[in-house]
Amino acid sequence: AFFVQNVVEPYSRSRVRELVSEARAGLISSVIQEGAFSRIEDGLFLQVGSRNADGTLGSIVVVDNRQKDIDLLYYAKTGVLGERDGTNFLSMRDGEIHRNKPGEAISIVRFTSYIFDLAEFSAVPKTVNLWPKDRSLSYLLNPDPNDKFLKSHPGMFTAEIHKRLSTWLNPLAFALVALAIAGNARSHREARLHPMVSTMMIVLFVRWLGYFSFGKSDTSAFFGMMLYVVPLATSLIALYVFSSARKVGLPARQAEWLQDRSDAMRGAIASLPHRLAALSPLRGGRAQ
Repeated sequence: AFFVQNVVEPYSRSRVRELVSEARAGLISSVIQEGAFSRIEDGLFLQVGSRNADGTLGSIVVVDNRQKDIDLLYYAKTGVLGERDGTNFLSMRDGEIHRNKPGEAISIVRFTSYIFDLAEFSAVPKTVNLWPKDRSLSYLLNPDPNDKFLKSHPGMFTAEIHKRLSTWLNPLAFALVALAIAGNARSHREARLHPMVSTMMIVLFVRWLGYFSFGKSDTSAFFGMMLYVVPLATSLIALYVFSSARKVGLPARQAEWLQDRSDAMRGAIASLPHRLAALSPLRGGRAQ
């Protein structure tokens, strides 16, 4: 668990963010479909009539409604998608630009060559923003002083460090709780509630305490320490119960309430086939 939390998971997260960032460079080529308008962003649509063998595009139509009260229509016989210095652009040849504004006549401008800038939504970011949860443990312990998250939310780094160093304690605590409950056969015979249910309820409560402490640990050193105290205390109590052969489980009132609910649910599930069978003749009669 420690290896996965501190090595595998941070590396996977950072690689996913980098791949998503790199994929944006080819966004335009991937969304274009021949003969159909492709939505590039709000108010901007692109249609390509054909893709030629040499990589050029034929019958290009660009509809730009991003400016309020101004509709722009670009048409070109041919064109090509290009990239320069990480910036995508659409080079159109032999076409027209139609500009339509309410209350004014439509203006038409013919061109032999026109460059449509696609940088604002297709350029690859120069840097990939990595959150503290995406960083390695070594980086969290010695972060870049200019890291924007460190400057704006330094508590996130502290909370993530506590989480990385304490998460592996939880599986150990859960295993000891299960061992303590399963190791008392006399308690099983006398209890109405199945030991598995008791184990699940205790484990869920301990895990909830961990989540709650992590959510507060970015602003409170006390809750940062609780990330260690909760699983360690649970482990020690479970070891004591197991070694002393003491009874362990939920309080009697809560155990009986859960058992009653469990019995009622099992009864409802068991009677469901009979209820469905009783309804079948009624449905058949209505169909006739």
